[in-house]
Amino acid sequence: MATTTEHLEDAYEKLHRWAMFEFRKVARGEQVEVSPVMREAVKRLRERRDLLDDALTLLTTTRQQYLLQQFLEALTRGGPNGLPRPIELHAHDPTRYVGDMLAWVHQATASEREFLDALFDVRGHARRMVGEARDMRGEAEEEEVLARRCLDRSLEGLSRPLKSAYEWDYAQVRIQHTVKSQEGIIVTYKIANLVQFYLVTMQRTIGEQALLTKALQEIFDLAHEAFLEALASQGRSLLRFLHVRSGVSPVLREYEANTCPPNPLQPPEPDLAPPMALRDSSATLHEIMSVYETSLVDEGDREADFAQILQAAVDPLVKMCQHMVDIWPKGTEWEKNIFMINCDLYLQASIKGDHVLEPYAFTSQRGAELQEQIDSRISALKQEHTPLSRLPGAEPKAITQAMKSFEAFLTSLDIMTSSTLARLTSARIASDIHRFALDKIAKDYERTYSAVLNKDNKYEFPSTLLSRDPEDVYMLMGLD
Repeated sequence: MATTTEHLEDAYEKLHRWAMFEFRKVARGEQVEVSPVMREAVKRLRERRDLLDDALTLLTTTRQQYLLQQFLEALTRGGPNGLPRPIELHAHDPTRYVGDMLAWVHQATASEREFLDALFDVRGHARRMVGEARDMRGEAEEEEVLARRCLDRSLEGLSRPLKSAYEWDYAQVRIQHTVKSQEGIIVTYKIANLVQFYLVTMQRTIGEQALLTKALQEIFDLAHEAFLEALASQGRSLLRFLHVRSGVSPVLREYEANTCPPNPLQPPEPDLAPPMALRDSSATLHEIMSVYETSLVDEGDREADFAQILQAAVDPLVKMCQHMVDIWPKGTEWEKNIFMINCDLYLQASIKGDHVLEPYAFTSQRGAELQEQIDSRISALKQEHTPLSRLPGAEPKAITQAMKSFEAFLTSLDIMTSSTLARLTSARIASDIHRFALDKIAKDYERTYSAVLNKDNKYEFPSTLLSRDPEDVYMLMGLD
């Protein structure tokens, strides 16, 4: 037994040295193939975990150095004979620059994972498509654990240059944002969405606790924060339309005085169309939503995930439009409601995506809120549209003109008689007919008087339109 044990230990040591030798060769090659002998050697060394861990440490260290070197060469030198071209040649295009880096890392991750799957003989890996999500729930098998651990170590070196390159690119995006706000917002969001795409992909393939995944999470947080700041800056820029006014906070007054040009907010145009600032910002929001539509965020989480972006984009626009009507002294309630409905409809169409085949599901709640505002203003317009003062022949000017004729009739000498009834031989019948007519005129005047004084009919200064009280009319006509 002692001799057998000694021979067995010697065999493990020899197997360990052989594996170390093979791993050195494998770690330096781009096309990595796993022979059946190598797979069997790793399987045998699992009986001696200290020896296996030592060999795997060598493997992951050298693979880490190799992948890092390849990544840096892809950034600066490109591929063999200059093809593909160096990634940094596209540094002037932030979206492509970040996308090319992440695509290279994703491809390297897929290749490395397939190599480790083969090395550890992960059961079922041949039936799994490359990049397909792995089941990270429950207790993973030992082969899966070893493969995931080695993959994490091999890819660890890519995190540092990836973050450094992105931070440099982030500074460039900030400069672009300063030069041209609208494009800066869209570019920043495209980068954030791109990073999120690869982040979700890595979470599904190598796990949320992998070092590379955590590095991508940091990059996404930075990109998302930059985008939200750019969006907030756009909202603050709308303040340039708001003149310095009394009653505002000192902070806002100082901001307006120092950063906003003296361009006070103008009232709506005569056609009551949405302002240009609303249309430009809505176009930006539409492009952001079309980019978000391609994200990998789960369908059930999209509305909550997009809510912060929607609030930062929409709220300043709603406040701007409301302030435009607030400072419009000559605007009637009718005109103000029409203007606000036009603005709300334009904004609602933008966030719902009415121009696409199907509305965006992740904006349904905010779209419903805007619809409530629209319905409320439509109700106000209905009330404004149906009053007597808006009907032809019942306008204040028409009533004033009619009252002049009516006053002349009341003060005429023959109000109690009628020349058209003079040919009747019966004076009593003629008097009854004329009295009936006078009574009808008096009652019609009384109804008109009540209607003009009714606030629902929207007459301005109604008491000045009708010079006489109904009782005076009855008295002048000799009626009870």
